[in-house]
Amino acid sequence: MKKLIASILSVSMLVVSSLPFSVSAQEYEEGSYEWNKGIVSDGNIADGFVYTVHWLESKGEIQYEADITEVIDKSATSITIPAKLDGYDVDIDQDEQGCYYPFDDLKDLQEIKVDPENRYFADIDGVLFSKDLGVLLRYPEGREGAYTIPDGTETIERMAFANAKKLTSVTLPESVGIVIDKVFSGCDALEEINGVVCIYSNGTFENCPKLKSLTIDADVPDVPNNVLSKAGLYLFDMDSLEELNFVNGNMVSRVFVKNCDALRTLDLDLQRSDAYTVVVYGCDNMEYITLSLPKSLFNERTIRISGCPNLKQVAVDQYSENLKVEFNECPNLLSTEPVLIGDLNGNDRFDVIDAVELQRYILGYSTTPLEGYSAADINQDGRVNIYDLSFLKKKILEG
Repeated sequence: MKKLIASILSVSMLVVSSLPFSVSAQEYEEGSYEWNKGIVSDGNIADGFVYTVHWLESKGEIQYEADITEVIDKSATSITIPAKLDGYDVDIDQDEQGCYYPFDDLKDLQEIKVDPENRYFADIDGVLFSKDLGVLLRYPEGREGAYTIPDGTETIERMAFANAKKLTSVTLPESVGIVIDKVFSGCDALEEINGVVCIYSNGTFENCPKLKSLTIDADVPDVPNNVLSKAGLYLFDMDSLEELNFVNGNMVSRVFVKNCDALRTLDLDLQRSDAYTVVVYGCDNMEYITLSLPKSLFNERTIRISGCPNLKQVAVDQYSENLKVEFNECPNLLSTEPVLIGDLNGNDRFDVIDAVELQRYILGYSTTPLEGYSAADINQDGRVNIYDLSFLKKKILEG
């Protein structure tokens, strides 16, 4: 590899030295090979855009591109990404996180059209996509109402819907497998997301105060290792969120739920997760938290719960010495220790005695107040009934 890099750099320097302008080169790694990129000129203006001309060299070949860095008309309602600017193939500049920042703060933008001859991009009904239509790159900030993502879309890029303050609803097709960092951040009017959100990065729902229900599946295949280390569920200041379904948390390393005042219950499936931190903070109406944990906890897991004045119980599906639960400002707790689901008599295990007690309660022979008791709600549906007895018997048989 070092010989290859040296060879490429040698060719690059020979070519660059023969060019009639000054360039500064920077090395990048794309896939399995190295390439160089340098600025030819910046601050260029054409067709309503500011752009930078770059040269790119790979494997001894050099090409030139015009990278759009700014849209001049900040009040534009429609823009068209051309195929070329001043004879150069057109690309769109990105920040270090991969966000297509030239479209930021275009608050009136209704559509982003793309010339069919552009090498890198396409549009579907005025929404920016990759050329192969597999990646949704940018939704116009000023568009109002509901949006259905086209079937066949596989990835939603970072901040694709960010600050679309008039967007009210999004429907995701089953083909969407990855939703990247801060996709829906700042969507003030977003009330519903129809479909399952597959998530592996943070801040996806920052400042979505009207969103009422979420189903999140964190079972995302083929996640790059540099992204996997940042994977997490972050729900901040979602005042209207009433229902959260979180499953297959195998890609999540941390969970933060903060100031979600309408959320009364929180069920987290972390059975295949390496999540080492779970923080619940300032959720005024939270009453019950249920954690499904891996069968073997080899690493310490810390659950921190603070500022939840109505919290009554935290329930887990198994005990572990590596599980640490810390409470602060939770005055209505029934117990400062997690409750084991299925352990009705408090002997730190679930067995036939618990099943008999649950059956007596369901048949009306027991006066033990099990309603609202997390240990008795085996299937965690908010009720204690015959289905819980069936689930408990199954758990006992499985050992």
